Order: sequence, then structure tokens, then C-alpha cells
Amino acid sequence: MIRFAGICTIAAAILALGFWYSLNTRKRIRNLRLMQTVLHMLKGEIGFTGRILEEAFADISGRVQEPFRGFFAEVSGRLQNQKGDGLAQIWRESEDAFHGSGLKEEDLELFRRLGNELGFLDVDMQLRTLELLEVQVRENAERLEKNCEASCRMYQSLGILGALTVIVVMI
Repeated sequence: MIRFAGICTIAAAILALGFWYSLNTRKRIRNLRLMQTVLHMLKGEIGFTGRILEEAFADISGRVQEPFRGFFAEVSGRLQNQKGDGLAQIWRESEDAFHGSGLKEEDLELFRRLGNELGFLDVDMQLRTLELLEVQVRENAERLEKNCEASCRMYQSLGILGALTVIVVMI
């Protein structure tokens, strides 16, 4: 009886892992699209309204979903209470908001580049940087969307096959 419960537990964990990878891929695509929207909003805030960064971040945090809402709210709050820390350092320290977002290191690296370059350059260069990053994020999201159905089906199938394999081998 205990052996049967152990087999079922292991099989369920493997099955859940396959479905978790599938959901994580879809979440990553959704958050990349949201990142693209955020970059577009920042471009508008910097280019058209001419707001300072802390105000732009506060405004954006009120208009977007998590994980970007929490991230921009934290960055804006820390910029208001700034104690000598630069934007790049605050940006890196606030990245905890992205844990569990499905975004991979390569996605976060693009976003980090933005934090490193905002505030140091003139408005024209900031806008060009935002445009470049927006194009890169869009290309990444399109590439993932193109392969999403196949990848998600593969993750789910591998989860099912892995669970069945464990059941057959252990019985």
C-alpha cells in the first residue's frame, strides 16, 4: 500500500512538472508582451510628457499588472527616498518582483540594460534605447509564440510519458 502511494506521488509530481513547464512558457509570453507595453508607456512618458523618471514609474505602476506594477512602484518609492543610490542599483535591487513571473534570465537582462541606461543619457538616446529594447522584446515574444503550441504540447506529453514510465518501472 505504501509502495502504491509512493508510485502515485512520484507520477503525479512528474505529471505536474510537465504541465508547470507548459504554463510557465505561456506566462513568459504574456509577461514579455506586458514588458513590451511597459517599454511603450515609458517611451511616451519620457518622450511626450517629459516627466522625471520617478513620476513616470509611479504613473506606470498604476496602469500595468504584476509583476511590473510592484517593480515600478518599488523603484518609484525608492527613488523618492533616495539615499545616494543610483537608478541602476535600485533597479537591480528591485528585481525580486520578477520571481515567479516566468521571465528567464535573458529577458531580465534586456530589462536590466534599460535600468543601466535610463537617466544617464539625453532624452533622444533614452527613446532610441527604449525603441531598440521594444523591438528585441517583440521579436522574442513572437519567436516564443510561434513555437508555443508545440513546446507546450511537448512538455505536457513528456510529463504524461514520464509519469507512465515511473508507474511501469516501479510496478
